[in-house]
Amino acid sequence: MDAGAPAGAAGGGAPRAKPGRPDAGGRHADRRRAGRLPLRGLGLHHRRDPRRAGGPLLRLLEHRHGRFRDHREVRGRVPARPFQRRPADPAPARGLPRDIRALLRLAGRRDAVDTEGQEAGSLIDVRGLKEWGGLPQVPLSAARIVVAGIPYDGSAVYRRGAADAPPAIRRLSAIMPPMDERGRALPDLGLHDLGDLDLGASVEGAWPTVAEQLAATPPEAFLTVLGGDHCSFIPVLAAQARRHPGLAVLWVDAHPDLCDWSRGGRWTCGCALRRAVEVAGIDPASLLLIGCRDFDPEEVEWMTEHSVRMVTAAEVAADPHFAARAAEALAGRPVHVSFDIDALDPAHAPATEIASAGGLTTRQALDLLEAVAASSRLVGLDVCEVAPSLDHADVTILAALKLIFETWGRVTGR
Repeated sequence: MDAGAPAGAAGGGAPRAKPGRPDAGGRHADRRRAGRLPLRGLGLHHRRDPRRAGGPLLRLLEHRHGRFRDHREVRGRVPARPFQRRPADPAPARGLPRDIRALLRLAGRRDAVDTEGQEAGSLIDVRGLKEWGGLPQVPLSAARIVVAGIPYDGSAVYRRGAADAPPAIRRLSAIMPPMDERGRALPDLGLHDLGDLDLGASVEGAWPTVAEQLAATPPEAFLTVLGGDHCSFIPVLAAQARRHPGLAVLWVDAHPDLCDWSRGGRWTCGCALRRAVEVAGIDPASLLLIGCRDFDPEEVEWMTEHSVRMVTAAEVAADPHFAARAAEALAGRPVHVSFDIDALDPAHAPATEIASAGGLTTRQALDLLEAVAASSRLVGLDVCEVAPSLDHADVTILAALKLIFETWGRVTGR
C-alpha cells in the first residue's frame, strides 16, 4: 500500500464518505449535523432563535480556512476543530469564529433587562421616601382625606392585573410633590390611609362588608379609593350614597358599563355601573358620563330609557367648553367622581384592561376635575382599572397619581 495513501483507501477497507458527496447526504446531512451542535451552552436553540441573515448555522461547522464541503482529506496535520468550547470567561474571545461571536452577542441581548418595559418601575428609587409625598397622616377622626385600596380584579374578562394597582400607586406616591400644579402646598391635608379592603374572590357576595367599612368614614372626609377593576366601585357607591344623600356621580370612562349581562355574567366589568346604581338605590338621572366611546346596544337603550346624561369622547374633543358644561350639570350637588383610567387615551395611560383609542388627554381630565370642584361639592374619587403589569415606564400609575393629587388640591383649596 502506498504510504501516502489515506487509511482505508486500500486493503479492502470501505472508503470513508466525504462531506458534500451523495453517499454522505450532501448539504442536507450537513444541516442535520448543524442541528446537533451544542448551542444550548450559548443560551440558544437552533430551532427557536432566528438565524442571522447571510450566516446560517451551517457556517458553525466551517473550519477557519474554508467551507465544510470543500475540505479535503488531511495529510499529516490536524485540522482546526469545527466547534470550540466556550471559555471560562463568558466574554467572547477575539480568536473565536465570527459566527460564534455573533451568537454570544445574541445570547447577551436575550438576557439583558428591558429598561423601558415592565422592569422600568424598578428604576424609580423610592428608598427613604414616604408614601403620599411625605404628607403627615392623622387619626381617622381628624382626617380630611381618607384613602382606601380595593385590590380586586375578579370581574375582569379580558386581562387581569388591576388588583396590583393599590400597592403600586402607594409606592410611587412617594415621589409626588406635596403641592398641586398651581404651587399650592398641601401640608395640612389631614390624610389617613385605611389600607386595603378585601372583596375576596367575588364582588357579588363581598360588597356589603366593604361598603360598611367605607361608610364608617367621617362624613366630612373626602374619600379616595384605589381600585381594582371597576366593579370595585360597587361598594364605594353604596357607601357614598349613605354618607351623602342626593349624591350625583361623575362617571369618567371609555365604557358606560351599563349592561345587565356582559361577557358571561351580571357582575363583570361591563355591568359595573348598572349593579352599583341598583345596590346604592340612586336615580340613574343623577349620573353624568364623560369620555365614553365604546358601547353595547343595550347600554344605549338603557341610557335613553332612564334619561342618563352623557358627553362622549368625540364631543369632548369638539367642544373646548365641555368641562364648563359638565360642571353646570352637577352644580350645587355632592359629587363622587369615578375615574376609569381607560377614559384617557392609551397614549396617556396604556396600562389598562381594555385600552380604547380616541380618549381624553390628561390635561382635559384635569380641567374637568377643576371645573366640577369649583361648582359643586366633591365628596369622593375612585381611580380604577390601572394594571401595573401592563405599564410602560409607570406612565399610567403616574397619571393616576396626578389625578389624585390635583383633586386633593381642589378639594382642600376651596
